[in-house]
Amino acid sequence: MHNISADSLVNLLSFDYKGVDIRLKSLSIGEMYDDNVRFEKENKIDDLITIAGIEAVAKYEGKRRMFEIGADVSSQTFAHHDVYDNITQEVTTRFRNEFSKYDSVSLTNHFSHSDAPLFNRKKDFFLEQFGRTGGRFDYYQNRFDIEYLREVTRRLAVSFRYDNDIDVFTGVDMENSFYHSAGARANYMLTSDTGLLLSGNYAGRWFEDGGNASIYTITTGIRQTITNKIYFDGKIGVNVVDSFDNEDFSKLLADAALFYRTDSDLLGRLSFTKKTDTNPYVEDVFNNWRISASLAHQFLKRLGSSVSVFYGRGEFDASGSEQRFTGLNTTVLYDISKRLTGTFTYTYSDADSNINTADYTKNTAFFGIKAEF
Repeated sequence: MHNISADSLVNLLSFDYKGVDIRLKSLSIGEMYDDNVRFEKENKIDDLITIAGIEAVAKYEGKRRMFEIGADVSSQTFAHHDVYDNITQEVTTRFRNEFSKYDSVSLTNHFSHSDAPLFNRKKDFFLEQFGRTGGRFDYYQNRFDIEYLREVTRRLAVSFRYDNDIDVFTGVDMENSFYHSAGARANYMLTSDTGLLLSGNYAGRWFEDGGNASIYTITTGIRQTITNKIYFDGKIGVNVVDSFDNEDFSKLLADAALFYRTDSDLLGRLSFTKKTDTNPYVEDVFNNWRISASLAHQFLKRLGSSVSVFYGRGEFDASGSEQRFTGLNTTVLYDISKRLTGTFTYTYSDADSNINTADYTKNTAFFGIKAEF
């Protein structure tokens, strides 16, 4: 009887078809404790949840173009409240084509379905909760964006972008919404360390059986390299808003971030954002500001960790409702072997509002194992 190595198993689970590499990307299993399954202030229930996931990817990469489609499916099985058992799906499609060494187009489409913000979406977990209506509900979202980039000269680059979001809710009294955004941006490098930015953007959101709002944005900014590992991005501008109740007003926009990174890894980030925007949960304009920070560190060759914190405050223009949101995420990773990684993640969320239905606190603790191929 022959022993099958991990590399041999990977070869069995992947194959090339007409230049397209199709393979199983990962398998995972874990257990999570959640002390507030329904995202509610009162009558909280807790549970142990078994989470099992599978990822697969198909990719083609040529001399000037790339195409990739990846699927991530996970099941959540509740130990005591099986009414909340569910399967989440995410499908991401990416395409990039270089017409020449000076111009290219890139396209991304991301479809997701879940009934709650997911802690393992580290980038979006807190943003999905900030300004969100409380409770647990079925939620479908499709995000599409396309960008054309042109290097006009060695110092000047321009880009044009279009985004489209579709947000659909089921089993809850919330309206579906549609979002469109289009804009242009110019980057000019004054020196190898200093770049200037100028951009303009239009964004509109329509609710299926309700009103619509439009936001026009103009910004100017700078990117400054401080050292070979540290750089700063900053921009300031104005949001000109035509709100859902047809009230016109303008608000200051500010965005600043300090990054610390190596050639391949982002190790630290501190950011502040002040803006006016819309979200798919409420037919209202959300004036908000937020600050976030993240830090990653590799303690040993096999042991690493990361921590991120988030704080935001916002007010809805028409209703006057307010929200303050605090979030914490910490993760420890241990490489058990070349392809097997153990993970421990703790998250804390605190949504505080003058509307009781939007208040909740939430703690989760997760331990799992992931095999990557």
